[in-house]
Amino acid sequence: MTDRLKNLINQASGRVQAVENERTAEQQRRDAEEQEKAAATFKRMVETTLGADVLEEIGPVIFVQRFLAQAMTFHVEGRSFRLRQQTGALVQLEETENSEFSYRTLGPQFNLVHNEDAKDIFLNALGNALKKGK
Repeated sequence: MTDRLKNLINQASGRVQAVENERTAEQQRRDAEEQEKAAATFKRMVETTLGADVLEEIGPVIFVQRFLAQAMTFHVEGRSFRLRQQTGALVQLEETENSEFSYRTLGPQFNLVHNEDAKDIFLNALGNALKKGK
């Protein structure tokens, strides 16, 4: 192989790699944008459903962005809880057990948008957990 052919191959390889890098960067940008949008939608659903009064009483609350499963964490009476997105508006209230990676399910899953009593379901599950103690 001649030096010129090697040079042409190296240049082509560089261009191919640059295009691939650009595609990867664009996909990462789109994924991050979708993640931001999903997190904002989840936060809006929680705030609308639970209301400022509940969020203030259990606060401070922290919204955690996760790929495909958003969460809201909070502490009450020295105990840690999270409201975790299952899919779309379907959520599950959970309590931290022995570590931040171990959770116990509290009450049924419920839909933040299509349940008229979603706020009551949340408060009932939280109340039951607090009555039982750890």
